[in-house]
Amino acid sequence: MTELSLEEMMRYMIEGKRQTLYVTLAFFSIVFGVICLLLFVLKNYFITEDYKIVVNIILVLFTVIYLFFVGYILYNHRYAKNRTPYGGGIYKAYYKCAQCKSLHGGIYGKGPTKSIILDKECVHKWSAIDSKMFDKIYQLQIKNEN
Repeated sequence: MTELSLEEMMRYMIEGKRQTLYVTLAFFSIVFGVICLLLFVLKNYFITEDYKIVVNIILVLFTVIYLFFVGYILYNHRYAKNRTPYGGGIYKAYYKCAQCKSLHGGIYGKGPTKSIILDKECVHKWSAIDSKMFDKIYQLQIKNEN
């Protein structure tokens, strides 16, 4: 078994965060559906008329909480523009956006880092590159700006 480099581990961690969002959204949807179904059955078949208002209030609260979580998850995943690939901790890595060709790299969590953001509206799809390739592309983009 070969050991992963730090860059590969960070790439897996970033991809894992995206998958975690999908799993979290699916989990909340299933839990919300089960709770709504149970409350509906309880309200219509087992609870007297006096407590139906309480069950309706609980159902509305669960709906609001569910919609808040779904909105938060979707906002952070889909509509977070111009984010850097930093995933926490101190590590050295270099990234290039596959969509807009922006660059971001260096020692994350400590510094220094270098970046060239070509499109501030891009929802970046960062992919790891090695330091030599980063420096080469960085120098070319600096020359093109001047």
